[in-house]
Amino acid sequence: MTTVMEGVRVLGFSFGEVEGIVRAMHDVADEAGAIGSRFRYFQRLRFPEGANTGRGVPATYGLDQLMQVLVAFELSEAGMSPTRIVRTLRTNWARLRPVMRQGWAAGRGMAEWREREVLVLEPAALTDASRAEDAYVSVENPLVPMPAFALNGWAQGRDGPPRLLVIDPGRLVSELRRAFPIVTALTAEDLDEAFESYR
Repeated sequence: MTTVMEGVRVLGFSFGEVEGIVRAMHDVADEAGAIGSRFRYFQRLRFPEGANTGRGVPATYGLDQLMQVLVAFELSEAGMSPTRIVRTLRTNWARLRPVMRQGWAAGRGMAEWREREVLVLEPAALTDASRAEDAYVSVENPLVPMPAFALNGWAQGRDGPPRLLVIDPGRLVSELRRAFPIVTALTAEDLDEAFESYR
């Protein structure tokens, strides 16, 4: 679904389209329903904000919510619990949104690939200490932007391998552009147009 608001094209996706995009990006047939199960858990936590409108009303995801879901599934693949994922993204999303747009620009050749930022998380943020969490409480170990070139020297002078979880928005957006026309009736160029106004 696409609409125009104040001269800006706004994309909207159904739950099925977003789930299909995640499956295509992760190259998963999902016969066991693991992706759908994670989505339902996220919906119970009212994540991403603005997409879940209540019982019986179909969820509609905008580009911002879609990007939050994609990062959430990357964190899920790393072993983070759904509640911790929601807490982490709610705490940090305003800082991370510009990095996602920059990843799109780098992937399209509109920004220097080496100069882009990546999202970095220390492994300590993956631990849940087996306790119940409130999805609305801020996290102490946030997901933070870091210049990609800084990762090259990060481990120098340290013993053992670097201990960071890194999510590359440029790679994520490139995979989204590939999966987008497979799952939706829109083209990768439609996605690019939406990213033009994404802030």
